[in-house]
Amino acid sequence: MRLFITRPIPLLYQQKLAKHYQVGLNKTKRILKKRELQKKIQSADALLCMIDDVIDKATIKTAKRLQVIANLNKDINNINMDFATSRNVLVLHTPLPEIAEAVAEHALALLLILVKKILPAHQFVKNKKYLGWGSQLFLNDKLQGKTLGIIGLGDIGNAFAQKASCLGLKIIYFDQETKGFAKKIGWEKVSLKNLLQKSDVVSVHLPLNKKTKYFLGSREFALMKEGSFFINTSRSKIVDDKALASACRKKKIAGAALDVWEKEPYLSKYLSSLPHVIFTPHMGSATKEARGKMLQTLVDDLIRFVQRKTPVNVANPQVLKLQKLI
Repeated sequence: MRLFITRPIPLLYQQKLAKHYQVGLNKTKRILKKRELQKKIQSADALLCMIDDVIDKATIKTAKRLQVIANLNKDINNINMDFATSRNVLVLHTPLPEIAEAVAEHALALLLILVKKILPAHQFVKNKKYLGWGSQLFLNDKLQGKTLGIIGLGDIGNAFAQKASCLGLKIIYFDQETKGFAKKIGWEKVSLKNLLQKSDVVSVHLPLNKKTKYFLGSREFALMKEGSFFINTSRSKIVDDKALASACRKKKIAGAALDVWEKEPYLSKYLSSLPHVIFTPHMGSATKEARGKMLQTLVDDLIRFVQRKTPVNVANPQVLKLQKLI
């Protein structure tokens, strides 16, 4: 069977897959253009792709031999699941607890770096502007006693809230469901409007779907508390970048920390010039432990598939029977 991998992965995992597949690899670190990807997978039986590879209907149609898509992420919103399922293409993914812990740690790091003005202070010293201790030099906000608003209290939102509460932050959250565990530890469920109005820091932890696309725009940012902070480690198109930039320019929002943004990996033209907006390259889950487990999990399932055994992490299990894997 032929397998195409859309971006480099460690040699160890390539070698494991090469024992079972004829492996093709995009050796560059860039996202393949749509036509490039379609050409590469025309004769592929299997595809190992990344979260920013768009596997739409046209792309799946091109790959007439395709039997399995292995997505190196928990979420599958980059794949046309309805069409893949209609073509009996199995979709594998990595819904692992290690991802939640990694992203939560990254969100906490962004919170501290942003609120404590670490990056401008670092640059200030590097530029040799530091001439001696000053009573007003890089004054920043105390976090203890402030309110952290979590939008989406799933696995990642919960893990982040747990860590942030250790700093003395008061937790409120907006979610479609009332979380029983949250009530027990004193976290208050509020409406989105109340969360935006009350929070000193707002952090987004939503999946991307039809309901959450551009969930936060001009109206929502206008509701935020004057001088509050904004963090997004979820998905890019949940936030309207232009609206966020406008709120930052007006100093409605004191600063934003973004691991994702609208036209990632291309830098947002609205946000890139703003001094109080910091970016990281979609690295929320990039602990050695989480990424290693993600790769091992996906590789193991691809090997199970080629051996005609039942894969463990399947996003469309109805296809298992059709492919006689159960």
